[in-house]
Amino acid sequence: AYEWSARAGGQEVDFQSALSPVTDDEGRKAGVVGVTRDISGLKSLENTLRQRVRDLNALNDVSRAFLSQLDAHTIFDESCRLLVEHFDVDAAWLGILREEDLILRPAASEGLEFAKLPPLIAQGKTAQVQPPAVLALLEKEPLVLGRSTRRGEKIWETLAPAERGFDWLLALPVTAGESRMALTIFSRRQNAFQPSAIQLFEAFANLTVNLSSGDGAILGIGTNSLGIQTNSTLPITFGPYEISKTIWIS
Repeated sequence: AYEWSARAGGQEVDFQSALSPVTDDEGRKAGVVGVTRDISGLKSLENTLRQRVRDLNALNDVSRAFLSQLDAHTIFDESCRLLVEHFDVDAAWLGILREEDLILRPAASEGLEFAKLPPLIAQGKTAQVQPPAVLALLEKEPLVLGRSTRRGEKIWETLAPAERGFDWLLALPVTAGESRMALTIFSRRQNAFQPSAIQLFEAFANLTVNLSSGDGAILGIGTNSLGIQTNSTLPITFGPYEISKTIWIS
């Protein structure tokens, strides 16, 4: 397979062609069969992703020095704010799971009134219907859910009223030291959480949630009040994040 481009209607169009030889009954090459498809949309998306990654890399050098000086609570607030401002989503909130009673308590939000986000109880995998943030934590995998999908309507009822005004969500499991967290992102756009876009959220995780400085840790000042079990450092890593492990509910 090879890629090539041509101009049509005053615009450059990208194509991908795959060719295979055709042989006769005696095994001699008698011709060639090929398939060509228009990949202009894919090339445009590829260029957009590359540009976004370059932008994030540039921001990374600046934000490390700035964000590493903040306490944990402010870092979580900044993470949600940056997510909404730079990734074309409508809202996000981050919750921390308290292991002793398995309650997921909101710690920061953007685009949602924080006071209207209630604590969530993780009931275990046997429960039939649970909030998306809890499901992502229990399954240790990202969860993409649409309000109008077959299963989405039932699971959407587990959301707080303030969360139900959106059409799509992405719930991500996050670990911070010995603590577990869940990041839930909301959008009104149908294609906001396609597999290609998840790469951007992974880059965002490295930039804001991870907030690592070379050795993968930042100062954990004041983290005890948020329930994070840490002393001088707060290592933060995103949970299993391969696109192949994303759960799509339709």
